Amino acid sequence: MRFRFTQQQIEFLRQQYPLLSLEDLTVSFNQHFDCRVTKPQIHRATKNHKIRCGRTTPAVLFIKLLTQEQEQFLREQYKSLSRHQVTAALNERFGLSLRTSQIVSYCKNHGIRCGRTGQFEPGLVPFNAGTKGLMKANRTSFAPGIVPHTYVPVGSTTVDTEGYHKIKVGDPNVWEYIHRRNWEAEHGPIPKTHVVVFIDGNRDNTALENLELVSRAELGIRNKFKVSSLPPELRPLGKTLAKVRLKTGEIRRSIAR
Repeated sequence: MRFRFTQQQIEFLRQQYPLLSLEDLTVSFNQHFDCRVTKPQIHRATKNHKIRCGRTTPAVLFIKLLTQEQEQFLREQYKSLSRHQVTAALNERFGLSLRTSQIVSYCKNHGIRCGRTGQFEPGLVPFNAGTKGLMKANRTSFAPGIVPHTYVPVGSTTVDTEGYHKIKVGDPNVWEYIHRRNWEAEHGPIPKTHVVVFIDGNRDNTALENLELVSRAELGIRNKFKVSSLPPELRPLGKTLAKVRLKTGEIRRSIAR
């Protein structure tokens, strides 16, 4: 509940605040006026009525982290050492136990810079100059002629994550889909606007008699109406309806032109 201060109570605060802390003033106020005002309410009242205690905050005594000798050592060593290294060197030299974060803050506050930019200086030759790739050969690098254990020979087959069968047709990693390969071997290249699908919906059956070439537009209509999910006896009807739907759309577009 909001407490409304009377003029008499405001004058009491004005007289007592220079003598008492905010906590003691709250206790004294409640005893004098027999009420239960909280410390935050007293604090807001002093702010709203511009009542000041007149006391100043004592100055904080700052102790310098490093002596002049230690700072000079830091300035000299920081040019050639990293932050962790210069902290360790400083602690070892002067018997200190400073943290790296303290040294970092000290350097920032006192304008101590290492002078390094982190960039290659003009004329500097990289350690891997003259080599092919990013790194020089090491003891774990493949030597010429060594075959990795993951190598599979040409002619190997596998099944991808979507269930399509693939065959390796070249090194190092050239693969083709078996159903597309079988179709092209009989009918030639597949146009970019068409795809080869499985008549019975079984991706394991890559026989030529189970493959069908359809346009991507027609396949989109089939997928929209879930023709592949129909019972086998109804799939031919669903495919025919997809062709009709596609042809109807083509006729409407031609008339609209």
